[in-house]
Amino acid sequence: MAEMFRRIRFSFSVQLLLLHLKRNHFLVLGWFILFCFVYFLIGERYGIPLLFLDPEYLGHVSFLSYFILGVAFGAYFMVWNVTSYILHARHFPFLATLQRPFGVYSLNNSLIPLAFLIAYLVQLLIFQRQDGLQDWGIIALRTIGLLCGLILFISISMAYFFSTNKNVFQLFRLDPTQHDLQDLPFEGKTWQMAGQPHSIHIDSYINHQLSVKLARKAGHYPAYIIEKVYRQHHVNALFIELTSLLLLLVLGHLIDYPVFRIPAASSILLLFAIGLMLIGAVSYWLKGWKVLISVLAIILLDILIGHGLLQYRNQAFGIDPKQTGAVYDLKSLQQLHDPARLEADKQHMLQVLNNWRAKFPEDAPPKMIFVNCSGGGLRATMFVMDALQKADSITNGQLMQHSMMMTGASGGMIAAAYYRELYRMQIAGYSVNRYDDLYLQKISSDLLNAIAYTMVVNDLFFPWQSYTHEGISYRKDRGYMFEKVLHENTDSLLFHPVSSSYQDEYEARIPLLLMYPTIVNDERKLFIGAQPFSYLGIPAERLKDDRTPEYDGIDIRQLLGNEQADRLLLSSALRMSCTFPYILPNVYLPTDPQIEVMDAGIRDNYGIESSVRFATTFRHWIDSNTSGIVVLNIRGLENSMPIRENVSSGILEKVISPIGNLYLNWVEVQDYQHDLLLHYLEEIMQTPVDVLTIAYEPAPGSRRASLSFHLTEKEKQDVRASVTGQENMQVYRQLGNLLSPF
Repeated sequence: MAEMFRRIRFSFSVQLLLLHLKRNHFLVLGWFILFCFVYFLIGERYGIPLLFLDPEYLGHVSFLSYFILGVAFGAYFMVWNVTSYILHARHFPFLATLQRPFGVYSLNNSLIPLAFLIAYLVQLLIFQRQDGLQDWGIIALRTIGLLCGLILFISISMAYFFSTNKNVFQLFRLDPTQHDLQDLPFEGKTWQMAGQPHSIHIDSYINHQLSVKLARKAGHYPAYIIEKVYRQHHVNALFIELTSLLLLLVLGHLIDYPVFRIPAASSILLLFAIGLMLIGAVSYWLKGWKVLISVLAIILLDILIGHGLLQYRNQAFGIDPKQTGAVYDLKSLQQLHDPARLEADKQHMLQVLNNWRAKFPEDAPPKMIFVNCSGGGLRATMFVMDALQKADSITNGQLMQHSMMMTGASGGMIAAAYYRELYRMQIAGYSVNRYDDLYLQKISSDLLNAIAYTMVVNDLFFPWQSYTHEGISYRKDRGYMFEKVLHENTDSLLFHPVSSSYQDEYEARIPLLLMYPTIVNDERKLFIGAQPFSYLGIPAERLKDDRTPEYDGIDIRQLLGNEQADRLLLSSALRMSCTFPYILPNVYLPTDPQIEVMDAGIRDNYGIESSVRFATTFRHWIDSNTSGIVVLNIRGLENSMPIRENVSSGILEKVISPIGNLYLNWVEVQDYQHDLLLHYLEEIMQTPVDVLTIAYEPAPGSRRASLSFHLTEKEKQDVRASVTGQENMQVYRQLGNLLSPF
């Protein structure tokens, strides 16, 4: 028994495993993170596990999508082995005597990848059967696709290494059946005498025939011979890694072609592979200096980027980044909020309100509807779109007829803008049925594959391609790709300036569309719309205060001028409103200093704050000209979130819970504030205020649809089922009753 334990302990596979656990924490960490992904331990909120369990390619989950994912897994497996071989092959001199040393190393180095693959396949089968509701034939086909891609890539890679890597006998052209290394001229020390690099004792290894073989002792061989063998192997390995990086750069030139937009999970694996390559290269070349030099390199890089070097800044399409001059500071904010300008913008909006009122009979004051659309990624986009179609259809088109303004954040605003464009086309006489299910399918199509792919093959290095719009040059990055795919999905209905709807809004043919991304510099709102909204930068009553009021928002026309604001593309304004950190780049505007803009949900994820401020600003007109306000909230997330238990039960939770809980409960905090605002609105208005909420609720026992730019088919079914849930159907009936006189 003791002898068997010793043999197992000093087998090549076990020693490699122990070496990784002892020294290669970053290499092992990659597999651990992947395991946590597929078992819903990390990233469930953002749908990352579903990217691996239900990959989509060109709009379909198929044999091909799993095949591509398998190729990506094969690439990660090979990079894992190449990096490990570069770092640790020298610990095992017996490899230099084998016919195919890298193949033997990879085979014996497969315990961790093999364990992950088995765990992944088990989870994949369970998920496809229980959550994907697929029959065993489809599951088998997809699994075969995954394994075919994996095996194909590994086979091609091994063929390269088998044809280029040479062992001692091949390198010195010796026949191993007739010669020994002793036949070579002896120069210097033996490998054992040289003591490099602390060889690890190995008794046995598994060969290509999966047989257990005894490891040949090589400590007595000349050190320079083994060094020469490993040097040749390392050059081949580094060559293939550099070639792979160059290939990624070439692929970065092909981001515009849909066929190259691989499943997002494959892009994640490529990102992990690039990380392993960098770790291997730095560790191999810098050796004991790797930590110090890496830290110094990071500090130097940070200094260069801080001074504007080696840095690009994403721009909004339509705005000329070279037209600078707008000053953004506290003094200019006071000047830009000139009372005369605020009053002029109010008078302008009063005319819009009068035009809206003129649509209805003089003797029948109408209800005024404010549509507030929540953020929440593609889940919110699909939910809001479906809810708008249902609510507008059930009320026989009265929803859009009575709506004064549509506002909100992130994904919900994409749906609101798209639905408004369909409505605009239909009333203009185009052959469009805005209730058609086809438009729901289009707006809920995948966005993530293209974004993730562009991030890995383009943005990770440096966006070097350019794109010209209206004579202005912009960089192609994941922000560009987001808009491009959005236009592809929506037949370019959002590919026009925000200002193009000015006349239709002014004449009240369509509702106002208000976006308000957050200015990162000071957390103020940047109001974007076809009409001027400068008066929303401060609550109306605050202007009567004795002390100077604090402005918490600014209209883009105030800031950049009408010329710049009129050119801004609607798709770019929507992108600014849904710039989720890291997934999309923050947008920079040409001010002094430059302001950075990101997701609107940071300030208001529902749109309620802006609607309440608009209503209170024009409350006297509303009281005199309407029969009341309907605040219609369409939420892509639950009305009430479940209360979490044991939020800080462990040591780690106690450390991170003060910040983590604030982030997780951020939307709940906004809910509390919005309830207070709505109560204030009801108190200040003389006419009735009806608050209706259409909210997403996952089916009992089901996972909540992910907060992502990708939805699986089951998630889409879940979202659609929620739109017509019992409570939401009651809201549609209430809305219909409120609008029934019209």
